[in-house]
Amino acid sequence: MVGHVLQSHPAIPPLEISERFAGFILVSPWVSLDTSGPSWDENSLRDVIDSRAIQPWAELVKAGATQNGRSLTTELSWLEPSKAPTDWWKGTEKIVQHVLITYGEREVLKDSVKLFVERFKEGVKGEMVDVTVLEDKGGIHIGPTLDANRGREPGDVAKIIAGWAFERLGH
Repeated sequence: MVGHVLQSHPAIPPLEISERFAGFILVSPWVSLDTSGPSWDENSLRDVIDSRAIQPWAELVKAGATQNGRSLTTELSWLEPSKAPTDWWKGTEKIVQHVLITYGEREVLKDSVKLFVERFKEGVKGEMVDVTVLEDKGGIHIGPTLDANRGREPGDVAKIIAGWAFERLGH
């Protein structure tokens, strides 16, 4: 959403906001369509998702993105935020004050999330945007959410997310 507010996609009406959001929480965000690399190799047997699940979705996204004369190259920053140029994120302070990004140590998306974090933080450098990154040690894709869906007691990461949200958004 931040990317679309900053650089409206020509095929989608611009999204205007009247005031900036207090915060966004990104839990294991899908920020790259790639299904290869070290975290895919290391974690495909441990995570709840794997390339067989993601690849068909990625192909659908690519097919949709290349309609009406568009190409994957021109659509890259909207499709794969982990590969967007760092200046893509300039002006984020007008949209959101706090951002929490979490990922699991044992999830297949870990490398692309870490790349996104690196590029996003560089892009908002010098802006009034507080970026917090949390790696769930031993965690998998959307681990805190899965625990809640399974009726388990909230784990440490879920408690940290809740505390972060309360401190920054609960006022």
